[in-house]
Amino acid sequence: MADKICENEFIRQGILFGNEFGLPLGCVPTGNHLMAIDYPGLLTKIKDETGWKQSEIAKALTRILGESVSQTTISNWLNRKQSPNSKYTAAIDTLIEEHPRLEQLRKEIGSSTEVPVMGRIGAGASIEPDLEQIPPEGLYTVSVPFRLAGHLIAFVVEGLSMWPKYEEGDYVIVYADQTQSTEQYLGKYAAVETEDGRRYFKQIKTGSRPGLYRLESTNAPPIHDVSIRWVGELCLPIQKHQASMAEPNIRTRKGARSGARR
Repeated sequence: MADKICENEFIRQGILFGNEFGLPLGCVPTGNHLMAIDYPGLLTKIKDETGWKQSEIAKALTRILGESVSQTTISNWLNRKQSPNSKYTAAIDTLIEEHPRLEQLRKEIGSSTEVPVMGRIGAGASIEPDLEQIPPEGLYTVSVPFRLAGHLIAFVVEGLSMWPKYEEGDYVIVYADQTQSTEQYLGKYAAVETEDGRRYFKQIKTGSRPGLYRLESTNAPPIHDVSIRWVGELCLPIQKHQASMAEPNIRTRKGARSGARR
């Protein structure tokens, strides 16, 4: 399994990507926006939902970590005098996951750090294999070092045809459920399925008449006047060294293709 990226490096990559694509560690997609997790705010909610005192939260985190967490530390976090580092935020995550009174809080912030990879993409190519040819859990999964909310799927970039925006082995993570009309995605990069069943990762532009769209790539000719059945809006891109890959799933349907057209 590939090494997970360290916190400072991921923040650096977020700066390199810029506000459009960057996502620092400890962020969570909420609806169509990416927002930082407010851990002091989470601790306040934990306190309210459980009825615990600061000392009881400290005791719970001490148990999870196997090392002492003081009531003073909890107080400093709650009063925003200090911020918990990644070791402590992971413990807070664990507390939220395991406590029966925090079910609603789990729903609010999401819990998944793994995304199923549903195929490969290139700038001039359709996504392969077809989604119907692979198991629901994907070809394999990638783990990212922060929580993700929503129904998300990923595609891996193949070849250099999407350079310089994406390099071979990078991942694009998209929302599996379309929540707006196709017109609302104009100008955005997204996974799309056309009415004839082809799937691409493209920038959506207006076509020659209403109901038709032009699909553009970074390094390939545009596809003109297509009708779109589904849009999977881009949540975020992940560079190949920013994710850990799980073992491949081998239960693909017979006849699944192993390569992508370019």
